[in-house]
Amino acid sequence: MIDSLPNRPVPRWLHVWAIATVVVAAVLLLFGEMVTTLRAGMADPEWPTRPWHLALESKEKWTAGYLVEHTHRILGFLVGGLMSVLALGVWAYEPRKGLRWAALVGLVALLAGFGYFHGQMMAQINAPTVHLPFPSTVATLVPLAFVAGVCVAALRRPTPGTAVRVLAVVALVAVMVQGLLGGLRVRLNELIGTDLATVHGTFATLVLALLITIPVLTARPVDVVLPEETRRKLAWQTVCLVLFTLVQIGWGALVRHMPDRISTRMHLLFAFVVVGFATLAIKQAMIDPATRRRFRTVTTVMMAIITLQILFGIEAWVGKFMTGESLELQKAPPVGQAILRTAHAHVGAWILAVGVVFALLARRSRPQVVGPEAESSLDWQSTPARYAAGGVRSPA
Repeated sequence: MIDSLPNRPVPRWLHVWAIATVVVAAVLLLFGEMVTTLRAGMADPEWPTRPWHLALESKEKWTAGYLVEHTHRILGFLVGGLMSVLALGVWAYEPRKGLRWAALVGLVALLAGFGYFHGQMMAQINAPTVHLPFPSTVATLVPLAFVAGVCVAALRRPTPGTAVRVLAVVALVAVMVQGLLGGLRVRLNELIGTDLATVHGTFATLVLALLITIPVLTARPVDVVLPEETRRKLAWQTVCLVLFTLVQIGWGALVRHMPDRISTRMHLLFAFVVVGFATLAIKQAMIDPATRRRFRTVTTVMMAIITLQILFGIEAWVGKFMTGESLELQKAPPVGQAILRTAHAHVGAWILAVGVVFALLARRSRPQVVGPEAESSLDWQSTPARYAAGGVRSPA
């Protein structure tokens, strides 16, 4: 099934599907950030609901916050469906028949178990308290454990595309967890609603960053050779950029949901740290002509969104903290401020996502071989597995 695809671990249509999943997930994240900005998280206290729930409700309920919240939920269903097809699709091209069928059966059972879980949660929609239904929880966790075992078995003896297949499973589970976090944020609002909203918002950026790795790894491989010193520096600089951006997003979520003196100061401090590591990585990528060609697109995008983020951040900060009004007394912001705050949060998520792409591109390059080993390194046919595992195209 995979022999006719020497340059990709999966067919092109799955690469396009992965891109579509990222696009819809980005729109989903945007609507989630609008929910926070408009303080519409409890616009509808009922959860879970079906995708067509909005059409069944009276139009008298269709306030701006209500429509944004339910659009967010509908997009969540759509991302879940797209990710389910993607996970099944990439495993359908696993070359080892036993692992392929084990993964497909396990994934179908996992999706069925999660659907059963959703149905049992629906039965509690009018209950004063919520609890995790035991039968459907078991029906979800058992297939999940089985699929995890299949992934471990695949990783022990990897083939081209193993990383993509494992990441697809991780992304599918992350989407499920994110949906559950969003629902529990509604159902447990009086107990820990704000805390869960913070976790839900931060985890959403992680999910987007995870999803964007799949189009990168399913793209047509390109053999790129970088000087060893450049490759090494780019590796640690981009990893630091990703890690500190994630920390910065966490502080930003606290500022949006429950601001205090510590979170506001740390959010401002880590903004400088993120810009610093982004500058280091961009500078390193622009030094050598080979790296400049390889990273031109990602560095240009990173510079653009960093610049936008600084501008949005300043305006959002002034609109939130420089009004002279107590934060506890502030109502939903005016339209202009709502757009700025939402844009600031959304661009922050893209800094993390582009940082992940930057790190992956650096990781997929090969070090330049200098000296006596250079000649032998050209014998690519003797080590095809190394090229396949690294996701690069052979010189043939």
